[in-house]
Amino acid sequence: LVRASLEAPARVSVPKVPPHTLLLGAATFAPFRVVGDEARAVTRFSGPVLTLREQGVAAQAAFRAQTLHPVLDASITHADWAYFEASLAWHYWPAEGVAQVLAGYTQWLVDREAGRQAAAARKAARLAEAAATAAAAVGAGPEAASATAAGTASAAAGTAVGAAQP
Repeated sequence: LVRASLEAPARVSVPKVPPHTLLLGAATFAPFRVVGDEARAVTRFSGPVLTLREQGVAAQAAFRAQTLHPVLDASITHADWAYFEASLAWHYWPAEGVAQVLAGYTQWLVDREAGRQAAAARKAARLAEAAATAAAAVGAGPEAASATAAGTASAAAGTAVGAAQP
């Protein structure tokens, strides 16, 4: 439901936590890119994914205990949380409403993928046509190449002019 609510067709309103009470507690990183069989030099220091060394882990633990936890404790008691708690009642979703959103989202995903595939097919057809035109022009000599280019430009101009007419 969360993923569906973030996509265009859902237009779901979700409760917003007070942003000033949000704190980043951790970060994870994707593996380093490997080109061919050769690993990047940085993997010697932290392995295939960026990670903290022993001193970094100790510094992170000290930061959490001395700085983060006191701030987090204070933010939980902030007055804005009362408004957030009250707004949760406005965002109740009955099971049939959830099912309807998920069904619409599933169909939207199918339609979006079909549109992407159709666009890719149109692009491939245009590229194949351009390659065939270029190959024909090369095979027929320079005169044919300039005639083909002039014909393509003329056709494009005709399309533009024709499109502008009522």
